[in-house]
Amino acid sequence: MRQAAEGFDSAIRRMPVGYHRDRGVYLARQAAAHIGTLEPERAAEVAMTALTVGTETGSARILAELKQVNQDLTQWRSLPPVAAFHDALVSSVR
Repeated sequence: MRQAAEGFDSAIRRMPVGYHRDRGVYLARQAAAHIGTLEPERAAEVAMTALTVGTETGSARILAELKQVNQDLTQWRSLPPVAAFHDALVSSVR
């Protein structure tokens, strides 16, 4: 999973500026990879960035990925970054 997180990081950095939605999807998937490496706070930080892209673009695909990330982060919801991401996601899908 660490290789996946690093791979997404590399791909995101190389992505052309105009690929805003794709960047958001990759960020959401990178967040999921960070969950797999037991880095929930980093996952929540990356997910928050993806959420910004998702709400700016209105991308249902990004939001669907982030809903899964949110579910996978449930056990760490007491951590402030995870709680903040959860609250932001819930607010954005209302």
